[in-house]
Amino acid sequence: MNGPYCGIFLTNALAEEAHPVPIGSTLLFSLDEFSSDETLDVAERFEQNNFVVTALIGPDETNENLTNYGSHLPYDLLHISSHGGETDGYFVKHDFNDRDGKPHTLEYFGVVSFAPGGGYEPGKVKVEEKIIFAKLDGGPWTQRPLSMFPRYLGDDMIQSLRDDKARSKRTPVDVPIALSCHIKCYQSFHQGMFDHLAAYASPIIFNNSCSSSHELASSFLATGARCYIATLWRVGDSTAQQAALAFYDSLLSGGKVLPAFSAALRSIDNNRYKDIYILWGLHFTSLARPAMKSDEQIIAGLATGYEMWVRKFATAKDEEVRRNSFPNVKFLISELRRRIRQSACGNSLPINLRSRGPRKRSPNLTNWPSRRRWMPRRAHPIRQAFRSPISPA
Repeated sequence: MNGPYCGIFLTNALAEEAHPVPIGSTLLFSLDEFSSDETLDVAERFEQNNFVVTALIGPDETNENLTNYGSHLPYDLLHISSHGGETDGYFVKHDFNDRDGKPHTLEYFGVVSFAPGGGYEPGKVKVEEKIIFAKLDGGPWTQRPLSMFPRYLGDDMIQSLRDDKARSKRTPVDVPIALSCHIKCYQSFHQGMFDHLAAYASPIIFNNSCSSSHELASSFLATGARCYIATLWRVGDSTAQQAALAFYDSLLSGGKVLPAFSAALRSIDNNRYKDIYILWGLHFTSLARPAMKSDEQIIAGLATGYEMWVRKFATAKDEEVRRNSFPNVKFLISELRRRIRQSACGNSLPINLRSRGPRKRSPNLTNWPSRRRWMPRRAHPIRQAFRSPISPA
């Protein structure tokens, strides 16, 4: 990762250590298809250390839920246990004319994912396409062909991709496509494309899926993560479970990420996986353990997020902005009601317990069709809500 995204990552990591804002919240995301899975053990460890645990397991581990909870729920740490790796898709040749009427041909690979129930209207399906550019007018994308044209060509190209679908010729690709790494979800998959994470907080991410480094690291770090742990290739079930539990035992007792990561590596006794894990983060990154279990910070963050998105929906003049804002408003009000109701009843949030299937962590991945805008931390209303915890009566 380079350029401005690297600066965002460093800023988040340094600011979080200088002015820590512990939320006391952990988000767990598990497909629940492995013979050995660490999710329930991880949940128990965090519960015992005063964290409020939100677990999305099995049928609740959907594309829509990962987007909504991953983006809008305030949390300190996200743990993912699923399938991963590169997937198949389409090769696309797209013809378009720029504003001067000159013809161009764009070639790219497209990977499409679906989120049932994530659309603007009830019954609609949200469709996302990850575009991996290959060539422009015959020039390889790695040679920066846009630099040889007027600056407006990039805008015209993107606008054409939105409006002129009929001018695209798609050819199915049934082999893994480079840079197409994904997170498998229930009945779909997620491509790691977030606008922000954890309600604009800066969480620690442990993506314990196969081949979860590559471009997914850049995606998570660019959208707010201050630390990202991932695998470099396919990982075995028992190794993934063993390493994760060693990591969290050390992290929750000592509070430091780097010693915990070292403990995870030492726990691996299979030579095939000795160097499978990689960490993006600063050596002094830490996780604060809350003194008591409370969902006050979570509710405050959800409320501030709801207010922000309602305001955006009400004031936006662009219909596309309103359409994209509505699912966020819908999720936030639903989650706020659920949290407030359970908090009023004095119930801790339930962990979703599902039966464990005997499947392996590394299936034939080719069978599975698989940006954070920087804002000043102190000025953002959600960050302010986290820095001003609700005082007990």
